[in-house]
Amino acid sequence: MLSYKPLRNNQYQSLTWGTELLYSDNRYDVSNAGKALPGGSVGALGLYSYLAYKFHRQWTTGFMFDWVEDAVNKKAQIFAYSPYITWVTSHWNQIRLQYTYTDHNAESTAAFGLRTDHAVYLQWAWIIGAHSHGWQQR
Repeated sequence: MLSYKPLRNNQYQSLTWGTELLYSDNRYDVSNAGKALPGGSVGALGLYSYLAYKFHRQWTTGFMFDWVEDAVNKKAQIFAYSPYITWVTSHWNQIRLQYTYTDHNAESTAAFGLRTDHAVYLQWAWIIGAHSHGWQQR
């Protein structure tokens, strides 16, 4: 995670970029509905990356990108794009509104019949008891 805070007004403004790469190593030696799954090891990759801009003491806006390969068929891939806005109502509460557009490549659509998806999320996060101050980063 990289973060930029200006020398002035740094409590109320910041720009944060975070990325995480994920790797899964699965072994399949079973059959699924009569179809044999590949034996041995199947590795799949995924990642997410986000950019968040805090422009006010209580407001942050951002964008998150997700990408993942299917654990059985690495050629089947899913992509998600999510702009969001977060309102920090108090030190212990925050409310986020997020829109997510999920897309699938041709292999994923052919293999699983998946279609594009649109979703809207309203999230309320709160802390009770002892806590750290970094929980509001994304």
